[in-house]
Amino acid sequence: MRSLPFLRAVGAIAAMATVAGCATASSSGPASPELAAARKAKISVIAVYPFGFRWDEPAYRSFELSGRLIQLVLDRSKHQVHVFGPGEFGLFRPDDDNVYAASTLATLLGGIGKTPGEVVVLRPWAERRTESSSRTLVDAHGKAVGHQRSEEVTYVGHVEVIHAATRQRLVELTREVVADPFAIRDDDGADPTPELTALMEALTDEALSALEPQLVLAGTFARVPGLSLDVTPELAFAYSEPGRPALDATLVKMDPLDRELFVTARARFLNPQLRPDDAAKLASRPGGLHVHVPAPGAPLHPGDVITQVNGGPAYPQALVRARLLPGPDTLKVRRASGDYEVVELP
Repeated sequence: MRSLPFLRAVGAIAAMATVAGCATASSSGPASPELAAARKAKISVIAVYPFGFRWDEPAYRSFELSGRLIQLVLDRSKHQVHVFGPGEFGLFRPDDDNVYAASTLATLLGGIGKTPGEVVVLRPWAERRTESSSRTLVDAHGKAVGHQRSEEVTYVGHVEVIHAATRQRLVELTREVVADPFAIRDDDGADPTPELTALMEALTDEALSALEPQLVLAGTFARVPGLSLDVTPELAFAYSEPGRPALDATLVKMDPLDRELFVTARARFLNPQLRPDDAAKLASRPGGLHVHVPAPGAPLHPGDVITQVNGGPAYPQALVRARLLPGPDTLKVRRASGDYEVVELP
C-alpha cells in the first residue's frame, strides 16, 4: 500500500482537545479503576468505525473517509498492528461505548489470536454547522439594487478512542474548521469536503500519538518489499448500512461517461498520491487492491487486481493482517487480461 501524504487542516481551526484522564477544568481527582486499567492495557488491535456523518451522506462516503484514516493508522503503526475497518464487522449501535455488545468485533479475535483486552475502537464523526447571512446592495445614490446572500460552513470533527474491554474512552479530540469555497484545489474536486478530510486526518494522527505508548507492535514487517498497491473505488461502492444502500445499483444506471468521471474522482480520493491518468485506470477495475508496482519474485504483475485475501475481501488492512500471521497467503487475482487466478504469496 502506498503511503498517503499527511494533509494539514486548512482554514481557521478552533481547537479543543482532551486526552482522557488528563486534568481539565471540568474534571479532577484520580482516575476510576476501569480507566486506570484501560491506560495500562497493551493494544495490538485497532478497529476503525465507519465515518459518522451527522448529516445526510451516501454510505460510500463513510467507507472512503474511514479508508483514508485506516491508511494513516497502518502507516503510523508501521503495518504492525491488526486493523479492522468498515465492512469487516457488524455494527449495531455506533454511538455505544459497550463495543462488544454493539458490534461483532469479538467474533474476529480468535482468528488473529488476540484477546478482548487488546482492542481499541477509533470512532470518527463530524457535525456540519451552517450560518447564512444576507445584505442589501445599494448603488452610489444609496438606492437598494438587490440582495446578496452568503453561507459559511463549519465542520466540527471528533475522534474518540475507546478501550473495548473496559468501555473507557482513552482519547477524545474535537476541533472545528471553516470551509473555504475559494481555496485552490489540486484534485479536480475529488474531495467534496477537503477541509473536513484534512481535519480528520490531523485528529487521527494526534489520537494515535496519544495511544502510541500502549501499542504493541507485532515485530513482523507486514509489507511485501517493493509491492505498491492502490485501492479501487468499487470497494466503497459495495458498502452499505441500514437505510443507506450501496451505490452499485445507481452506478449501473449512470451515463457511461459520467460514471467514468465519477469513479475516477473516487479513485483519486482514496489514493491522493495517484496521478489523474493512473486514477482513470482504476475506474473499470473490480473491488480490491490494484497492483501499481509488483514485488520482485511475487506472482503479481502491473495491472493485476487482488480481489480476495485468504477467501475474504481484499481490503488494505486485510492484507496487512494476513502478512502479520505465519504461513503463506492465498490471493485471488484478476489479471490485466480479465482472467482470474489464485496465487500464493509466500
